[in-house]
Amino acid sequence: MNRIRMLLTSDLHIGIAGSAAMPVKEERIQTFRRICTLAEKHDILLIAGDLIHDETVTGDIIETIRDEFTRLLSAGIEIYYTAGKGELISDGSINPSITGLPVTRLFCDENAGFRVRSGKGDLYIYGTAFGSSSGFSAASKGSGKGLHIGLFSAGFNPASDTDEERTYIGKDDIKKMNLDFYAMGSDHNFRVFKLANRIIGAYAGSPEPCSYAETGDRFVISIEAGTGSISNIKRIAVNTTRILCNDIDCTGLLGESELVDRIKTSLQKENSYIIRLTGERDFTFSDMLRSELAGFFRGIEVHDNTLPHLNILLEENGSGDDLQSEFFNKLNTRLDGSRNGVSTYAAAKILCRNASGRRLFCDF
Repeated sequence: MNRIRMLLTSDLHIGIAGSAAMPVKEERIQTFRRICTLAEKHDILLIAGDLIHDETVTGDIIETIRDEFTRLLSAGIEIYYTAGKGELISDGSINPSITGLPVTRLFCDENAGFRVRSGKGDLYIYGTAFGSSSGFSAASKGSGKGLHIGLFSAGFNPASDTDEERTYIGKDDIKKMNLDFYAMGSDHNFRVFKLANRIIGAYAGSPEPCSYAETGDRFVISIEAGTGSISNIKRIAVNTTRILCNDIDCTGLLGESELVDRIKTSLQKENSYIIRLTGERDFTFSDMLRSELAGFFRGIEVHDNTLPHLNILLEENGSGDDLQSEFFNKLNTRLDGSRNGVSTYAAAKILCRNASGRRLFCDF
């Protein structure tokens, strides 16, 4: 078999609604076009489900997908598309807008079978739609010399027994199918699976974040196949929007104003951030963080994981009429005038020992 290059993507969720900090429809379409441009440098485009978010997807999105697919097919690129949850409508059937798209094979109609031979060589593609009643093992390896690849929108757990509810592909399914490689969707994080030093499966993850937890660069996977095996896997960043995690050390800062200035000058406005404040803190928090940072970045969430000095800890926790406030007020009274010899750092550390951090504000 000659070398075949495949591009794997899934879970773009075009049409998903949410916060302005998430990629909007136009940006997801832009990323989809970027993926299709990358596919032109490959022989095959593999889509492992959830290209669209749900049945509310609008006609203009479907037309954009149709135009891009038509262009790829005209350039000789094969397209294999497994229907994921996003491609289903409320009664569990396949969205009719998807069934009319120009692709080499859409794995959704079980009457059409579970495998197809590629026109690019000795390569067989297998797939079942999300939630198929036939089960994953219906796509078992058939006869034919070459590489046999499964394209599924499902969990993948080679170490666990098969799930009777078919939420993931387990070791029993893998044994029954006996495919050479599993190109997977539904997991939004890049992952590669190996068995005996051989790559047997991979998730590309979501090309754009679909939640605040999907931070950093997002990828598609370029796969090279040789004679009966996968010879190379490379991830390629394609996302338009980035959610980044940053730690900012508050040790030595003179106040909240200096903290705000550090955040504004060290981070880029076009990104979204989850910020964790660390180190020692010798100032209190007011509403300044919210008033100064809300709207400054595309999205921001700030968590306090600092160790406040004892006087700050007492001040921040002494107001109110609950049990915690009463405790800190009594502690402040006991310490008042007799703090000589008391390590404020040690005392604060003891009092904060069980604290897991608190969210100061969120502007997503």
